Amino acid sequence: MSKKTVPELIEILVSLWATPRVPQYMVDARASLEMPMQCTSKPVIESPEIAGFPPDLASFWLHFESVCLFQDVNYGQWGLKLLSQPDSRSVTSRSFSEFLECYSDVEGQKFWEPQFGS
Repeated sequence: MSKKTVPELIEILVSLWATPRVPQYMVDARASLEMPMQCTSKPVIESPEIAGFPPDLASFWLHFESVCLFQDVNYGQWGLKLLSQPDSRSVTSRSFSEFLECYSDVEGQKFWEPQFGS
């Protein structure tokens, strides 16, 4: 069996879960709450700049704008959202800034400083 690429795996999930359905583990547990889940993808419209990114991530962004896996279609919760490159940059930048703000000592000096040019 050959190793599948990230885009191939996502295509398989999206094709199997394009029509919302209740996961088997909920059926087996006889869960009273019906939570059909679905996988969706948005194809890439404009090829992003991928230089310097890990190969699997670059491959993902060359094929998809974004992907949402196993989202509850009734309530819009659960699931895993794989972000577009611009959204990923924005969230990472915002999260990094919040991280630095949270980890400052009483004198305002950061416990960690990024190392550039190593």
